[in-house]
Amino acid sequence: MAGAQDSAQPTGAPQAEAAGSPPPSSVGVFPLSQVHRGLRGTAWTVFEGTVPEPMDVEILGVLRGERGPGRDLILARLHGTKP
Repeated sequence: MAGAQDSAQPTGAPQAEAAGSPPPSSVGVFPLSQVHRGLRGTAWTVFEGTVPEPMDVEILGVLRGERGPGRDLILARLHGTKP
């Protein structure tokens, strides 16, 4: 869910209303300490070409230390037609 092209916003945060709207330009980093099961948001990524598109994201959980000491893994379900 993380990457140079991706950004996520929690539900309740300002987000684009329509798929044709551009992604937020300055979202920042969402703190891992606030990521929890049931959190929903919008992630933007490029599926094809160079145009970012939104997709709904639901957090299923955080696996602490899964990728080694200090390397946590966020498990998420992506919703929409393209993911």
